[in-house]
Amino acid sequence: MNDFLNERTRLYDLVKEEIDVHPSYPELEQFEQLAIQISPNRDFPWRGCQDCVNYLVKFVFDNQSKLDEKGKAENI
Repeated sequence: MNDFLNERTRLYDLVKEEIDVHPSYPELEQFEQLAIQISPNRDFPWRGCQDCVNYLVKFVFDNQSKLDEKGKAENI
């Protein structure tokens, strides 16, 4: 698992419980970068939208296996 995500599993737990999360701006930028790695052709707006922040966090955690697969493919 990505170290960044491993250190932020509590955010995922809160989102799954439908509790709003408030990561820092740099954390949100990192979540956005990871989401784009997972799905490069999608747009992930999150600025000024709490539901979008929650969705972004959940999307990245739900799809983190795709990050692991891409990382393994790049190391081959």
